[in-house]
Amino acid sequence: MIWLNPWAWLGLTAVAAPILVHLLARRRARPLLFPTLRFIGASRPVLARRDRWSDLAVLAVRVAILAAAVAALAQPHFMTSGRQQQLNRALARSVIVDTSDSMRRPAPAGGTALDAARRDAEQLTKEAATHRVLESAAPTRNLASEVAWLATQPGRRELVVVSDFQTGTFTGADVAIVPAEIGLRFVRIGVAPGVSPLERRSRTASRETVARMTLSPTATGVEWTSRARNAPTSPRLMLLAGDAERPLADAAMDAAGAISPPESSEHPVAIVFPDFPGRAALLQKATAIAEPWMFDVLVALRNNAMLTAVSAGSEDPASTLSDPASSFSAASDDAGGRRRLLLFSPANAGSLTSAALIAGVLSALAPSTPASELDPSTINDETLKRWERAPGSAAPQPDDRTASDGRWFWAIALLLLAVEALMRRSRRSRQVTAESHTAEATHARVA
Repeated sequence: MIWLNPWAWLGLTAVAAPILVHLLARRRARPLLFPTLRFIGASRPVLARRDRWSDLAVLAVRVAILAAAVAALAQPHFMTSGRQQQLNRALARSVIVDTSDSMRRPAPAGGTALDAARRDAEQLTKEAATHRVLESAAPTRNLASEVAWLATQPGRRELVVVSDFQTGTFTGADVAIVPAEIGLRFVRIGVAPGVSPLERRSRTASRETVARMTLSPTATGVEWTSRARNAPTSPRLMLLAGDAERPLADAAMDAAGAISPPESSEHPVAIVFPDFPGRAALLQKATAIAEPWMFDVLVALRNNAMLTAVSAGSEDPASTLSDPASSFSAASDDAGGRRRLLLFSPANAGSLTSAALIAGVLSALAPSTPASELDPSTINDETLKRWERAPGSAAPQPDDRTASDGRWFWAIALLLLAVEALMRRSRRSRQVTAESHTAEATHARVA
């Protein structure tokens, strides 16, 4: 088998050049001497043919020189059995690790399913000559980029997905994105059975409804309970307001608690309102935020749809921009030996903007798991086995210059150049000899 660059073969059109030169080249006429023209009758001039083929051997060598040069530029690669075996021993593997919320559930061997997936991914990389690992909460979104990376790697290529494979994680359409020559493999991570019931809470002004869900692969059981709603408490979220606005701040907390889950984070956050007496002192000693969880809270607030809508439609002069970031400024300080996130609100404690900001912080500190990640059903093993395939035969990459056998064609081209030079020299010598013999014979006739 020969691998080559097909576009380079367009250069074969250059072989027409020596043929055209051969046909259009001006030939030198040989003068003939005659003793007398008196006895030669007059004749009508006729056109002489100039497109007769001559010196076909030289023409063939010149065409072969150009053909050999074009073949060398095409960078052919002769795939011998030894080279094929060497390439097949080299495996390039891309491993995608599913980091969605469902992978946070416990694994049978201990720890979470994500911990087990990372251990399996590390083992998979040891079996490949070239590898890379990508962690993604949506593995199917990264298929195209991983296929593009594998296409640049020599040797056999394989894409491995490590996941619990919830129903809907992968489909036949996703599998079709991966080319047939790239192997596909699925590694399932088991999740321990008997996961504790999940709770979802909804609130009204005076009551709270709790839904306890028990999930199984075949059914979902739900138990609802309703009870009087207690006053909202949030040990990690502090509202710093003046005495006059303290009741308004508590009312805003109560309103925010009706639409947001109670925060369960251990990270302290404080919202500082304009009338708080120590606001200036906090601003003076505050430092820039530097911990990852603080940035997570700010990103969640910036993407909070309710805070965006309130900031755009608020009548508060301090909150007239459509950007949620205009509703506060962020900094940090030390509180009880721990770093605390400070949010300085320009709106008064009783404003709609403050209630939306409090609700956004509560949601950021207690992120909810998407309902799709709670589904215990998974793709069956038979379907995954049907989608799997072994890596195809290896092929050298187009930009791998070390694998090209073009040097042999360059050697042939140089050899043909030497042959062509010898043929031209020999032809010129024969022409000189023929001309000298003709001149001698003509002089003899004249004499």
